[in-house]
Amino acid sequence: MPDEPQTDRQFARVMQLSVAVSLGFMAAFLWSLKQINPQVHIELSPGTLVVFLVAAVVSWFAWPKIANDGRRSRRNFLLFAGAVVLLTASAFIYGVKDVSRERLRDVAIGTTLAVLALSVLGFAIWRVGRFLEEDARTTADKRPNPDEPI
Repeated sequence: MPDEPQTDRQFARVMQLSVAVSLGFMAAFLWSLKQINPQVHIELSPGTLVVFLVAAVVSWFAWPKIANDGRRSRRNFLLFAGAVVLLTASAFIYGVKDVSRERLRDVAIGTTLAVLALSVLGFAIWRVGRFLEEDARTTADKRPNPDEPI
């Protein structure tokens, strides 16, 4: 990527680091989560650090393959996102294993509402991103010399 501007490379590194640290923290949190009902019980252990490091390293090396443009990167992104969703759901299901049948309905309703709220938020962020990309393309097309500052 020698023809890529330095700011783009810097932004890609920031994104790569952000994704790695975020997924590392999420994996470590889910690993440490031992009980959610009737109280949240989190237990830190050496496994917490190991899970954080594994998730962060895997994310660090997976992100460049996901972030590249093209059809193949879209497939990689979908595979990566699917794996993250499956692992998160598995950890959550493990966390609610001791929930009584009477409380299970409440947990299911709360979980459904949380997933819906996060989905709406994710959709909004995606739409804003698309809008900003389109605006940047339109602005770049209108400038007579793309190397000239705005």
